[in-house]
Amino acid sequence: MKKQVILIIDDNRFARNILSNISSSLGFDVIVAADGQEALEILQHSKYAVDIVITDHNMPIVKGLEFAISFKMIKKYEKVPIILYTQESNIDYKENINYDIFDYIFNKSASLKEIVYKAKELNDLKGLRKDAIKLHNDIIKELKIVLLDLGANLLSISGRIKTITYIYSKLNNNTHVIDNIKDILGFRIIVKTIKNCYKALELLKKEYNCLDNRIKDYIKHPKDNGYQSIHMVIIGPFKKKMEIQIRTSEMHNIAENGSAAHSIYKDNIQNKEK
Repeated sequence: MKKQVILIIDDNRFARNILSNISSSLGFDVIVAADGQEALEILQHSKYAVDIVITDHNMPIVKGLEFAISFKMIKKYEKVPIILYTQESNIDYKENINYDIFDYIFNKSASLKEIVYKAKELNDLKGLRKDAIKLHNDIIKELKIVLLDLGANLLSISGRIKTITYIYSKLNNNTHVIDNIKDILGFRIIVKTIKNCYKALELLKKEYNCLDNRIKDYIKHPKDNGYQSIHMVIIGPFKKKMEIQIRTSEMHNIAENGSAAHSIYKDNIQNKEK
């Protein structure tokens, strides 16, 4: 089995060596750099693909934040988790950091061992997300078969795979999140008409165990902002618990862009048809 590769960036050689030794003891192959610039240069020539990064923030030449921005711009690394640890402790600083870049932020009062163990945890969650991607694709295939009776009235089935950071936050609140795949995957079914929405609901209820107390009909009872959709939770393909939304393309446009934007969109369509 291929070893996972961790990149450790710190201008303090003592801290760098400790982080490296702990990472090696947990089974990582380790790459080290003294600052962000050296790390970027190493990545250009390294034969290894990095799986996770631990970086100090306050370093000479290229700081942790600057490194992270450059690192995430490399396509193969855009989903790789990054842990930042920093001397900065004021809330304003943390609020201004782009949390889409960093998956976890430690103050330097944290132990180096704690930081590496967090890296291992996030790396394990990355594996969970990879499994979720395969499951996501298999579930869509299965749902298309179940909804075959809709024919051309079924416009699309799509799913959203939650980020590692989201999965981790759910894990903190619910120790059973790994078994509850609906926290990682959600599916949306787009059909032509309102009648098709209820036909899809009927087909899904016929095929799967639907949790009746988890059906919310926002078509019959729209939200105040005009949002319409059917939400349901089922024990679906592969006996996985998941949330499904069913709506028309018109409802979807309102949900995504708002009712005012939809009115403009609808007027444009009508003008083209004249």
